[in-house]
Amino acid sequence: MKTGLLTAVAASALLMSCAPARQPASPAPAAVAVPARAPAAPVLGGTPADLPPVTVYRMSSDYSHNVAVTVDADGNITSYPAPSDLSEAALPVAVGHGLWLDRRGVGLRSVFTRYTYAEYMALPEAPTPQQLRRAIIPGARVTAVYALPPDVAPDSATVAEYIAGHPGRFAQVNQ
Repeated sequence: MKTGLLTAVAASALLMSCAPARQPASPAPAAVAVPARAPAAPVLGGTPADLPPVTVYRMSSDYSHNVAVTVDADGNITSYPAPSDLSEAALPVAVGHGLWLDRRGVGLRSVFTRYTYAEYMALPEAPTPQQLRRAIIPGARVTAVYALPPDVAPDSATVAEYIAGHPGRFAQVNQ
């Protein structure tokens, strides 16, 4: 049955493609102006594995309003922000159990300076590495960093809920 139906469809298509057009000639359509279209916005997407992990961290004390810099094993500054890199949106968010939602990119080599976010953002240019090194608060550092699973959204409520449901995973370490 399938073979007969396929043969009939193929034969009809072949006959129709060979038949001359029987429509009367008509004048060419007039040109139609098509409004310009704005370029499409970039499409964001991918899989959760394509996104940077949501991280939370613990500090030696509450330095949530102090600017962090990254140092090497010898204490030399290896990374620091420009004042224009910071905003109120870069401040970490407390998510419970002494943990903070990272919104800037700190790590275990991050230490905190005497500069508050407000002071630092008001600077016309970044301090020199030497000035930053002198501004490091002794003992003020990140003591633990935890990457959360890819399905945890980077908002404070979701992160706090995840942490509350997995308290053993966030025991104090690296002190």
